[in-house]
Amino acid sequence: MSLSRQGRKVFNRLAEKPVKWLVKKRVNPSVLTLAGLLMSCVAVVFYYLARQDGVFMLYAGAALAVGSVLDGLDGAVARSLGVAGRRGAFTDSTVDRVEDSLTAVGIMLSGYVDGLLVIVMLASSMLVSYTRARAEALGVSLADVGLAERWLRLAILTVATAAATAIPEVLEAATAVVAVLSTLTVAQRIRYALKALD
Repeated sequence: MSLSRQGRKVFNRLAEKPVKWLVKKRVNPSVLTLAGLLMSCVAVVFYYLARQDGVFMLYAGAALAVGSVLDGLDGAVARSLGVAGRRGAFTDSTVDRVEDSLTAVGIMLSGYVDGLLVIVMLASSMLVSYTRARAEALGVSLADVGLAERWLRLAILTVATAAATAIPEVLEAATAVVAVLSTLTVAQRIRYALKALD
């Protein structure tokens, strides 16, 4: 079982009560999606402010954490309310890519990580999503295929961002780790998809 699959199972168990509460309150899943996007924008601001005061890295990490939780809840709430559909799935996936890009921009603005490394991380992360989308368009499911899905990559960056308040070098190391994990995941998905398409 991949780390990503294990992590999703743990998150799903922890999210059961919050999801039930949100469903009871009839919270629109789109509100959660947009709130997650807003938190990514807030994180970018905190990353930029960290150039002057490192304590803002802690705030950026907190914003990323809240946004990640919201991203994890919107789909579950949509399914529980019976409103999950192709439009929602498309919107959610697109917003995820925007949030990933915003996170990369924020990290670059912080000045804690070399810009080229951030670009490599973002490009490899985008390829993880692209390979899955393209394979599934061809009828090949890549669910649970690959070492590190989005939640794991984001978790690494979130923890490293907060930790950078005390140890600035941690964020650059985490960015490199995410770039490597993403590249390995892309390779795994390409290999799996090509075999399935034979």
